[in-house]
Formats: sequence, structure tokens, C-alpha cells
Amino acid sequence: MKSAHEYLRKAEECRQRANHAVHPDDKAGWLQAAQDWHNLAQCVGQSAEERGLAAAMSVVQRTQWKGPDVGH
Repeated sequence: MKSAHEYLRKAEECRQRANHAVHPDDKAGWLQAAQDWHNLAQCVGQSAEERGLAAAMSVVQRTQWKGPDVGH
């Protein structure tokens, strides 16, 4: 496993790329990647159970529940 410092360095690289991005979608993608690296850095010292919860929360935060598919 890499160190939190390495993950934070990657997050900063992504933020710098976002600052130089011309297209809004590119900027958003780089910022999301930066957040993902930052989240990994936070997970480094946590127990396996805590890491699983953090990963699940990350997925939940990214997914917008639109309700059941009722064939509309």
C-alpha cells in the first residue's frame, strides 16, 4: 500500500491539471480524480472495516438514486 503522502501528491497533480483544463468536462473529471486520490489518502490509516465503509460511502455519494424503475 502506498503512503498517504503519495496519494495527496497525486491529488494535487490532478487539481493542477484541472486548473489548466479548457473543457468543463475535463476540469470536472480532474477534480473528481483529485477527490478520489484524497479519499484514498484518508483511508490509509484506517482498519479494513473502516476502509470498506469509506468505499461504500464514496459509491453512494456518486450515485443518485432515481427511485424504482416502474416502466415510465
